[in-house]
Amino acid sequence: RSALQPALDNCRQAGVGDMVHVERRELIRMENPFKSRIYKNHAGLVVVNPPYGERLSTPADVKYLYRCLGRKLREEFPGFKAGIFTANTDLIDSFGLSFSQQIRLYNGPLSCRLCLADECGEESADTEMPTWTPADTTETDAGDFANRFRKNMKKMLPLAHREGVSCFRVYDADIPEYNLAVDIYGRYVHVQEYAPPKEIDPAAASRRLQSALQALQEILQVKRSQVFLKVRKKQSGKKQYHKKGGTAKLYEVREDDCRLLVNLTDYLDTGLFLDHRITRRRIRDMVHDKRFLNLFGYTGSATVHAAMGGARHTTTVDLSPAYLQWARNNLALNGFSEEQHAVVRADCMQWLDNTHQQFDLIFADPPTFSNTRSKKRVFDVQRDHVTLIQLAVGRLSPGGLLIFSNNYRRFKMDTKRLSDYDLRDITAETIPFDFQRNLRIHQCWEIRNT
Repeated sequence: RSALQPALDNCRQAGVGDMVHVERRELIRMENPFKSRIYKNHAGLVVVNPPYGERLSTPADVKYLYRCLGRKLREEFPGFKAGIFTANTDLIDSFGLSFSQQIRLYNGPLSCRLCLADECGEESADTEMPTWTPADTTETDAGDFANRFRKNMKKMLPLAHREGVSCFRVYDADIPEYNLAVDIYGRYVHVQEYAPPKEIDPAAASRRLQSALQALQEILQVKRSQVFLKVRKKQSGKKQYHKKGGTAKLYEVREDDCRLLVNLTDYLDTGLFLDHRITRRRIRDMVHDKRFLNLFGYTGSATVHAAMGGARHTTTVDLSPAYLQWARNNLALNGFSEEQHAVVRADCMQWLDNTHQQFDLIFADPPTFSNTRSKKRVFDVQRDHVTLIQLAVGRLSPGGLLIFSNNYRRFKMDTKRLSDYDLRDITAETIPFDFQRNLRIHQCWEIRNT
């Protein structure tokens, strides 16, 4: 904001004030103002001096900001020449552009590159919405699994394409001998094996797993490098959110026109809860020009949907620095600034108790159970949901709405203690097509203060 007036002053002093338009806008809102004025054989030029991760953002954010910038240039400025001036030379490939020349320059003490592209290129095809064509035959021992998976896939694909869905669940322990969950994430396959009981022969379980993986590769016609396997054991506390080890790599997937980052290797959960797809769309549809609060915000996928829906301002609150950085990355990947979309590290209950902000729409999707070592406090959704709801409703503006959800299968809403509120169970309305076999995947309510 503070750069606009000096820019205008410089233009006037140079005698070109009446030729230059200066505007403050988020990257996601960038449009080509010359689309209707470009003449044949006359390419335009777009130049950018994006953040380096030194002053306005972090190096982690910059990587995804650059990826978004390159995508916007291809979408909005096909045929234009481009010049990008950056000190982050290691991330030049993130733009996804072909640079014909790189000139070494300095910005004060910072060694920089002016990267020149003869053409921004055309908008790329959507590689995150592959056209799957399941093979009709397989040569594995997992015949029952292969037949069931193929049947599910042929049923799911038309529904996924109709809704424009690239991430969805295909198989969820349909056959007891093959106790797996299989999800599609764009062009990747994410497999979770529910650890077999102790009485099951480990060698036999391993053989079944390997035959199932082979069947997936043959049916989906994918390479082994596109299939990611995790073993899901019974967890306590926050263990399901802890890294499994290895080097983290985030893969970009699509959900509607939102770009979201998922980790298919290092965490049991990928960073995107597929069962809340409809809930996120619901938020997006009702948030235009409203103040949005995302409690227990996790990786910020609901926040990205709210921002895409035109929220006036968003706030994402979570206690995990790793997941908050993930949320920042998701916002940067979509071209949103943290100035308008605040990310706050805090205990949600304490933050609600201390803040004086008001919001028009609040989304709270707490974990079933979590503990905070530094605060010596334990959160239990069954025990604490009344307090959480009361605190959240207290932060609603007049006419505001709280969407409350959790995935504790034995959860019981305390309607007596919450009798002053208008509670509407919307669970059935928020279960996506790929979870219709598991209607207890989550519970969801709309709550208003009467």
